[in-house]
Amino acid sequence: MAEKRTAKPTSMDATEFIEKVSVIEGSNIRLDLGEIEEFAKEIQGQGQLYENIRIREATAEDKAAGVTTPYALNADGHRRHAALAYLVENDLVEDFAEVPVTVVCAGTRTDVLVEMLATGSEVDKKALTAVEEANGFTQLRDEGHSVEEIAKLVGRTGQFVRDRMRLWKASEELKDASKDLSKGGIGTSMAVQIARAHPDDPEKQKELVARAQQGPEARSEISRELDMDGGKKRREREEEVRETQLKEYLSSLRNLIVDAQKKRNCPQEIKDIRLDSEDPLDKVADGSTLNRIIFAYGKARGALEALGGEDADKTNIWDYS
Repeated sequence: MAEKRTAKPTSMDATEFIEKVSVIEGSNIRLDLGEIEEFAKEIQGQGQLYENIRIREATAEDKAAGVTTPYALNADGHRRHAALAYLVENDLVEDFAEVPVTVVCAGTRTDVLVEMLATGSEVDKKALTAVEEANGFTQLRDEGHSVEEIAKLVGRTGQFVRDRMRLWKASEELKDASKDLSKGGIGTSMAVQIARAHPDDPEKQKELVARAQQGPEARSEISRELDMDGGKKRREREEEVRETQLKEYLSSLRNLIVDAQKKRNCPQEIKDIRLDSEDPLDKVADGSTLNRIIFAYGKARGALEALGGEDADKTNIWDYS
């Protein structure tokens, strides 16, 4: 049996790190590395990196993707790699300490994505934006994971994952506007609320972004409007479900009563229930008709059970009144 390899901490000088560790094109879920020159000068001033960069030995798949170095970034570290490359290219690493790295076993794409999405408080890391998180969640879904599985993998709720994925499918205007208010955006919460309310309407998204950028009062007004619209849509969906369930149940009840009326010992109260084509139970459209059926059912229930109509107990008609 092969010995299981474990992560191995080590270090390289900055020039060696840039020469031996590649960044694989398209491997990063980050869409913006930020101001690399500014970050490079910041870590130059520190004289070191405080967190190990996780790298892996280049795999056959990495080499097929064009990697010619012995190592590749495993997941995160793209921003630090770019900053170190800037320092090396500009001969600014003379007094820089060695780069701490940890050589890890190559994992699956799922492992890499989960590592990228892990909530990080590391000094050298830049937090992911909401859109970058959405990118990562969408890639995990493309790997075959359900929303519930993704939520468990990254330690988030299913609702959080779904909202981020809605944002990934939103218009470019809404994605761009999802950044913090301090950076000229409308905030992630407002952006998610718009994406949730109008998932397939980029023009409406663009219109609401323009309104939201007018200030806090406009954002509060939009939020109230979307809450009201959301409540109305939710009630409409609940009513559709309720109506479907009612029709399905009444159709079953109609068949039960028809069967009971065919029996020689059918009680009179069941015989008195009219099931003519003008008033079918599975097409109830008004409250008075429904109430009449419920009343008739209530009177006949005991008699139906006596005739062996076990379906009479499967659903409570009163739940739909």
